[in-house]
Amino acid sequence: QSSLTQVIIQPSYIFYSNYTSAPADLQFNLTVANVTNMGTWQVTVEYNESVLSFENITLPSDNVLHDKSPIPAGPDLTTPGQFTYGVSAGPGQSGFTGSGTLAQFSLTVDLTTAPAATVIDFQGIPDNTFLLDANLANLNFTAVTSMYSFTAVSGTQVTHTLPGTSNLALTQSNGTISPNSAIVNTTSHTIFFNVTGT
Repeated sequence: QSSLTQVIIQPSYIFYSNYTSAPADLQFNLTVANVTNMGTWQVTVEYNESVLSFENITLPSDNVLHDKSPIPAGPDLTTPGQFTYGVSAGPGQSGFTGSGTLAQFSLTVDLTTAPAATVIDFQGIPDNTFLLDANLANLNFTAVTSMYSFTAVSGTQVTHTLPGTSNLALTQSNGTISPNSAIVNTTSHTIFFNVTGT
């Protein structure tokens, strides 16, 4: 393997109660990057059960083993705050080499008041979360985890009129924000504004 193999949960979610209510559920992509000859994968995904609960997991039509007669197993929901799910290529199939989607899963948001936060993490590497090659040998990988946060932002809010547009920008900071100091850079898709203080 020329590049680092990764198993990734994405995206992370950050919501601010000053601006929005908590979402009803969260959708995640479970992906693999830079793997060689993978024939089997299994994950145990862990999260704070007082914040989130399992909703579902699916194999999208473009999952990395879609053309290898995949055999799914799970989800196993025996332990609160986690689920286990895996897929193997069918008998006689070759392994997958490359990067792509393993599965997609959804978690329900149960704690809808701020603050609420949890890491969405892999549990039990390499016993409960693992990659195997087509000969059932263990494949090393790095885990990339996700998180969910619903919290209030402290500081002062200032609404800016953006020059040349009918749009408004809302900024929040612990410092003092100069009103109407926002500048839009359409090339880098950024907004700049002036803040003084600490």
